[in-house]
Amino acid sequence: MAQATQEVWQRSQILIARLALRASAKIRARTPVGLVDPTTGRYLPTMSMEAARKAQAAKAGVPSGRARGNWNLSIGAADGTYDWERKDPSGTAQTMLHQQQALAIKVGDRVFIANGLPYIRRLEYGWSAQAPEGMVRLTFEELKPLCEELALEVRTSGQAPATISLGVQGLYGEAT
Repeated sequence: MAQATQEVWQRSQILIARLALRASAKIRARTPVGLVDPTTGRYLPTMSMEAARKAQAAKAGVPSGRARGNWNLSIGAADGTYDWERKDPSGTAQTMLHQQQALAIKVGDRVFIANGLPYIRRLEYGWSAQAPEGMVRLTFEELKPLCEELALEVRTSGQAPATISLGVQGLYGEAT
């Protein structure tokens, strides 16, 4: 019996870490990447993803990736810090960092994905044509069925916590 309980807990930890990584990856993939004029260093007007790709291909803009590079995965409390110089247009650096951090997730931990950039709330609520529906809320709505499935699997085993939940907390302490 102790062996079965241990296996369920280990599987639960893996599933919770995978859920956190999936949420993180989807949020980052949906995060708009602003283009910067290479000669002036100023942001180009907001445009659709297709227009941004064309502008980049024509060397009319260099991808910034500041918003994408400032998503923080943390355990226990939200990490709302940001580094203005951190840019990750492809999301690769943050993916690797989040994978390392996910190794520390344990059953019962509260896992947060946060971004402290001053304009992230505007991006979430449609400021960019690249993400008119936002990033976080849309991702969490998509992942709710997966959470319910994982919770059912854990609950039917009778050996581990019976709830897995996702929540969106607004920036600056505002509930959304």
